[in-house]
Amino acid sequence: MAILLATSSKPTLIGTGAKDTLYGDSGKNLLSGLGGADTLSGGAGADTLIGGMGADVLHGGAGNDVFKYAAFREIGDSLAVNFDRIVDFSAGDRIDFSALAARSFIGEADFTGTAGEMRISRTFFAGGNTALEIDSDGDGEADAVLQLDGALNLTELIPGSGILVLAENMTRQGDAGNNTLAGGAGKDTLSGLAGHDLLNGGDGSDSLDGGAGDDTLVGGYSADTLTGGAGNDTFRFASLEELRGDSITDFSLGDRLDLSGLGLQFIGEGEFTRTPGEVCFSSTSGVDGKLTVSLSIDPDGDGYSYGQLTLTGVRALAETVKGSGILVAVADKTLSGTTASESLAGDAGWDTINGQAGNDTLAGNGGNDRLDGGTGNDLLTGGSGADTLTGGAGNDTFRYISLDDLGTNLSSSGSDRITDFANGDLISFSAIAGLKWIGDAVFHRVAGEMRTTYSDYSLTGPVTTVEIDTDGNGYADKILQLDGKIALDETAANSRILRFVTGKTVNGTTGADTLIGSLGNDTIDGRSGNDSISAGEGNDVITGGAGADTMSGGNGADSFVFRNADLSIPAVQDQITDFMSGTDKIDLSQIDANTALAGDQAFTLLMSGAAFTGTAGQLRLVTGIGTPVIEGDVNGDKIADFKITASIYYPTSSDFIL
Repeated sequence: MAILLATSSKPTLIGTGAKDTLYGDSGKNLLSGLGGADTLSGGAGADTLIGGMGADVLHGGAGNDVFKYAAFREIGDSLAVNFDRIVDFSAGDRIDFSALAARSFIGEADFTGTAGEMRISRTFFAGGNTALEIDSDGDGEADAVLQLDGALNLTELIPGSGILVLAENMTRQGDAGNNTLAGGAGKDTLSGLAGHDLLNGGDGSDSLDGGAGDDTLVGGYSADTLTGGAGNDTFRFASLEELRGDSITDFSLGDRLDLSGLGLQFIGEGEFTRTPGEVCFSSTSGVDGKLTVSLSIDPDGDGYSYGQLTLTGVRALAETVKGSGILVAVADKTLSGTTASESLAGDAGWDTINGQAGNDTLAGNGGNDRLDGGTGNDLLTGGSGADTLTGGAGNDTFRYISLDDLGTNLSSSGSDRITDFANGDLISFSAIAGLKWIGDAVFHRVAGEMRTTYSDYSLTGPVTTVEIDTDGNGYADKILQLDGKIALDETAANSRILRFVTGKTVNGTTGADTLIGSLGNDTIDGRSGNDSISAGEGNDVITGGAGADTMSGGNGADSFVFRNADLSIPAVQDQITDFMSGTDKIDLSQIDANTALAGDQAFTLLMSGAAFTGTAGQLRLVTGIGTPVIEGDVNGDKIADFKITASIYYPTSSDFIL
């Protein structure tokens, strides 16, 4: 046994006839093992390797290498154990049998009983390796076999030459029978036509079309395009590398996606939970109307996809048996109830469920479902997917069991939508621990905060959005959209159940308060202190109380109420920031305009710019630099006893309740 190393001055190495190890260098080497079970490594360069007798292991290395045989018996002595193995046969390499007089390469066909036939077999070795079988004596049985690592396809360099090379960019077509077609390392096109065919693309970005029949398609490595054709087809993947970037163009009912060899955990539609080996899907409908599912895999549990498989023609997947790794397409359902109170449930498809009359319980489960409760007090649970929920008449409850039920992303098409949330309806998040309702306040970077925001500019009109910051980064991670601008509040503190709010009653303290209303018709009283009041939308009633208060009514017909006890020296002025003449009201009816007379007297509004005349109970508007000021004289001394700053320039008597 010898270990020999080639050099630039000694590029040729000859073994001893024992079990030798020969190493080439970066040049063009000739390595010959002679007898014995040798290991030959060519290294870089275009090398020639001759194993000789015995079961040899041959590494060509980089470069276009030649593996040369002078006799079939050099391949090995036994079919069971002792055979040559080429570890790295690749594009540009050659297996040279040209020195053999009787040899004939027949591809993947069966032996015909002719001596010297050589054929490719993909079933001899386990693990997907390729076997070159040789019938040296013409008895129709293999007498010797050469192992080539990998799923390879060979062809003759020139027909009849006896020199085999890696087949690349092949176009192969079956017939009406049950064909087995294999590609090579290139960009191959395989068409099975009729029959139950097995197509294996091998390496390279291949295009496989099973045609009619129940076919099995194996894309192999690189990004392949797979079309099953008519019939119940199986798309099989033996590794994540084979799946990554592949596209199935016509996955449909009856087809199967075989991931059973990958040891993955199918979690349906949604997002990764940072558990190693998870596989999930998301569905979309493209601009061309085609339905598409993207299958994503997280092998190491970091929450990120290793690679995606795209399936066109389907929008929902399910596992045949939990843990089987066999996925199938799911049909959409259309379910309708009756006048009775019923429970109706969809599955992983995009289901349409109508409860009709009665107090119904509707569950969409997976998929982008459309649920309509109809009349009655209904319970609607959309489940995972971006669902459209309509409660209908009655006091309905929209229930969420997990955050995944809210949808897959923050877009309007990727999140749930409630179309008709109204007074008496509820949104229940009570099953989801860790959520905290903060109204319409800004996020405080606390995980689990839940709030509302509003928009007037969506494509469907005004929208109310429930936002949830799941991780405490200050941004929404999940949303729920409600048609219209709707005021929401919890039914009780920490209940995580939201109700429709028609209006709030908010009272301040003796201090300087900041008071905020809702979208409803609110009643707000600042009481004493220099308060800041923002009523929001709705027809609100706002009382600043004692102190210098700043009041904003927001949209709606608001009333700003002033009382005797609230008025102080003119230097301490209340301010109305957004008075809308003709819509809002300044209510002075609780102030006695003439303190010299018994009873409660009403004010008299002077013309804009007019001065007090010395008559008690006059009200005037002073304009000039800055915001106009409303002044009132209650004792007739021509001096203002109170002042209110308000953005009102052309008041009329209809703007006041005097």
